[in-house]
Amino acid sequence: MFTSLKNRKIGTYIWLISIPSLAGFFLLLGLVYYHFQSQNQLIKNLTNQIESQAKLNPSQSGLLTDVTTEQTKSLENIYFMLKVLTLIEIGCIFWSVSAMISGVTKRVEQMAGEMAASAANITQNIQAQEGMAMEQASSVNETTATIDELGASARQTAQQTEGVAAAARRALDLAEIGMKAVDKTLAEMSTLNTTVSAIAEKTARLSQQISQIRNISSLVGDLASQTNMLALNAAVEAVRAGEHGKGFAVVASEIRKLADQSQKSTERISILVADIQTAINSTVLVTEKGTNTVATTVKIAEDTAGAFQGVTSAIDNITVSTEQISLSANQQAIAIGQVANAMNDLNGLALQTAKAIVEVKASTEQLNSLAQYMKTIA
Repeated sequence: MFTSLKNRKIGTYIWLISIPSLAGFFLLLGLVYYHFQSQNQLIKNLTNQIESQAKLNPSQSGLLTDVTTEQTKSLENIYFMLKVLTLIEIGCIFWSVSAMISGVTKRVEQMAGEMAASAANITQNIQAQEGMAMEQASSVNETTATIDELGASARQTAQQTEGVAAAARRALDLAEIGMKAVDKTLAEMSTLNTTVSAIAEKTARLSQQISQIRNISSLVGDLASQTNMLALNAAVEAVRAGEHGKGFAVVASEIRKLADQSQKSTERISILVADIQTAINSTVLVTEKGTNTVATTVKIAEDTAGAFQGVTSAIDNITVSTEQISLSANQQAIAIGQVANAMNDLNGLALQTAKAIVEVKASTEQLNSLAQYMKTIA
């Protein structure tokens, strides 16, 4: 199939080269033939005219015949000379055409040599380009695979970062809830501290009042003892007074009873006051412990609030940073995807280039074969 195609191409080239020469040659032959026919027709016309004149003038027919004969010989000589000149001219034309075809053949041979050299250079360059194209395609494939892996890693990183950002936001929400709880605890502790302080103040005031009651009770006890002694002395004096002291003895006895009752009441009050004082002292101790506990709890709550504020600030910063990282990772994944698409397009172009180089190489080999064949037929 390639040989027939090559022969058709060569025939086409030869015809393209030979057509102008052959056209000129046949044009000259046509002109010569037309010249011969014109001369022949001219001789025939002259002969016919002479014959017509001979018929019209019989007396001059001999003369006309002689003249005609002479003219015919002259015309035949001229015709013969034209034939000789025409043959010489045709020979010159043929020699010119042959020389021209020989020159064209040499030019074709020279062009075939130049074509073969160019085809060899082109083949060598194409082979180098083919190797480079294959290496480029291989490099593009490797780069595309690497970029695909990088894109997968970037997408995975973006997903993980989004998960971390979501967890950080949840932690931030929990920290804010904890912060609100700590603030509420601090408010309640402040209220409790105020209440405990008020209880301590009132307990101290009550302790002072109990001390005053104890003092008054002690004074009443002393007065009752003294009254009892006075009543006893009054009873002794009433006995000494005899009949006149009976009424006074009765009054002294009643006063002594009242003094005894007052003494007993004072003792009971003293016992109650002692119990109340003990309870107040216990309350004071408990209140002091409660105050200390509340102060410690408030300090812990304040420290916890400070820690929560630090945690909240840190989580907030982490959330912002994580969101920025997630955004950057998503943008990176998108950019890597675009690069991967570009590399795929480049890979397709590289494959097309390699395919085109192979086709050009095949065409160059055909051109080289054609040049070699033209050398053989030149």
